[in-house]
Parts: sequence; structure tokens; C-alpha cells
Amino acid sequence: MTEQKPVLSFVCVSRNDNHGGLPNERLAYSCRNFVGLCEKFKVSAEYIIVEWNPPADRPRLREVLRLQSSKHCKVRIITVPPEIHRKHRFADKLPLFQMIGKNVGIRRASGEFVLSSNIDILLSTNLFIEITKKKLRKDVIYRSSRFDVASDILSEDFSETLAYRLATRLNLPSGTLQLGCGGEILKTFGRNQVTVNQALSALAFHKVAMAIKRKISKNSKNRFPLHTNACGDFQLLHHDAWHRLGGFSEMQIYSFHLDSLFMFSALQKGIYSVAFPPPYYHFHVDHADGWTPEAPEALFGRLKQDGIGYIDQEISIFEELHRRNEICDEPLSSHWGMGQKNLEDTCL
Repeated sequence: MTEQKPVLSFVCVSRNDNHGGLPNERLAYSCRNFVGLCEKFKVSAEYIIVEWNPPADRPRLREVLRLQSSKHCKVRIITVPPEIHRKHRFADKLPLFQMIGKNVGIRRASGEFVLSSNIDILLSTNLFIEITKKKLRKDVIYRSSRFDVASDILSEDFSETLAYRLATRLNLPSGTLQLGCGGEILKTFGRNQVTVNQALSALAFHKVAMAIKRKISKNSKNRFPLHTNACGDFQLLHHDAWHRLGGFSEMQIYSFHLDSLFMFSALQKGIYSVAFPPPYYHFHVDHADGWTPEAPEALFGRLKQDGIGYIDQEISIFEELHRRNEICDEPLSSHWGMGQKNLEDTCL
């Protein structure tokens, strides 16, 4: 295992409680994909799992995942114990606070760039190469569009050909494209989209234009578009920028839309975002219990029934607040990501 400073840290949150169906299988599959890419391209990186509120009656993740660090990739498990979890609002109904957990991992990540992601995310080869070239900017949130793939993929060794064949949706900035089953023809979908360099040039022009408009009129509205569709699975940002922003909002509610709020909050503070064009995709293994465009009320109905707080209809609200320069953001706390806590940190 290399001691070189990681180029990239991958951060996700989980616990051994069968949430969403086969979480350990999805997590192990994701980790092996990431470690395999690190070894193939000899990239120094780390895969961080934040184990939140481990159930007392089940084995710990390190005992069941059968994962280990490799020459180029360190696999770490950072544990948030039950006694800390119990201090949170809705702790009796929400066994895991995902965005606070992500902050725990981001705060302790050692990579130059930190990718906030989830346990069932697989990076395409093109995307992995692009984000580890050491050419990324420090003041930009990088986004990637997501293919959803059927969970059947877990029964076979991962390949991108297989992932495209099992694809059911493509989550784009403009909305979600339903594929039925089979996204093979979309490998090169939208190749004529804006490149990263073009997006960065447009971003620079936009910053200058907005500065001029605001000098002319204080009521000038910022209309810079953001790719918030399924954004919580891929938000890549420089280590220093994560610390400057203080990570995600640590509201003690269900995590839905807190990832989008982070995008608008960052934009309010001058951290813009760009989306990688095709073929820089990532893949998400479909599972039960989460939000889907086919049945959007299933999740919210459950939350309402249990009396759990959540944010709904975020895009229209966040956009308008941002355009008015009225994003209600929390002041940066030195304790974000439980920075004051000494948490168990195990290298597998």
C-alpha cells in the first residue's frame, strides 16, 4: 500500500442494516470497482466508508465486507458510534444521517480532491482518468451524469458494456431519460455537448458579466444553471474548497435535497460547477426504498407518516433564493463534520 498523498478520496456512508436491499453487496461492488481502477492506472487514492451508528446486534462492516487496501488505494472505515447518533433529532426514526456522515468523511479525507458519493456508485474508465489527471481547478464543483442500472449487475463482474446493457435511466442536467432497459446506444449520447473547457470559459465570462450587472443594478439576478439531477452521487471538489465551505448543511432531517442546497450555497460563495460531458458517466445500482421518478411519493409518504423532517420542491425555491442573493446558509462552524470528535478510523 502506497504512502504517497492520495490524488483522490472517495467518500460514502453506510451501516450494516440491509437498508435499500443488499447494501453490503452494493458497497463491496463499488469499492472493488474503485480499487481496481486505482490499480489499473496506478493512481494513489483512498476509499472512505463512514460507518454510521453500527447496529449492536450485527457485525461491523469491516467484518462482513471482506475488503482490503491495495498497493495504490487505502480503504478506510471511520465510525460514528451510537452514542453520538442518539444526540440527533429524529435519531429514533432515522438510523443514519447521510450528509452529516459525508461531512465526517470529507473532513478527514487526505486526498487533494474529494468525491462525495454513495455506496452503490461505479465510475466509468473515462471519468476516472479525467478526474485523476491533476488538471482540475480548485474553485469548481465537478459533476457527472448518472446511469441507473438494474441490480442484476451485482451477480457478475463489473464491465461498462454490462452496465450499459442493464441501464434503465440516464439522469441529465435537463431531466431524466427513461431507457426501459438497455443504454448501449447511449455510450456516445450527446457528444456534441459543451466540453469542460468550454464550460469553464463560459463560467469565467459569466463571473465578469455578473460583476458588471451587479454594479449597474443591485437587483440583478444570477441565472447560472446547475446540474442538480442526482447530484448527491457525484460532487467532486478540491480538499481546501470543501473545508472553506464547511461541507453540507448539517440539518438533522432526511438527506433528500441537501446535496442540491450545497450546490446553490457554494454558488452563492463563488464556487461554480461544471458537468463533464459524455462519455464521462458514472453508474448507480438501483435499489428499493429510495426516491425514483416513477414513484416520487413513495418516499415522501413514508417520511410524512413517520413525522420525519425533509425538504421538498427544492429547485424552484433554491433558484429563486439564489437569484435574490438570499440563500439562507448556516454560518461555518469549526465543528462541521464532527471535527472536535476523536472517531475510530480503521485501515483495512
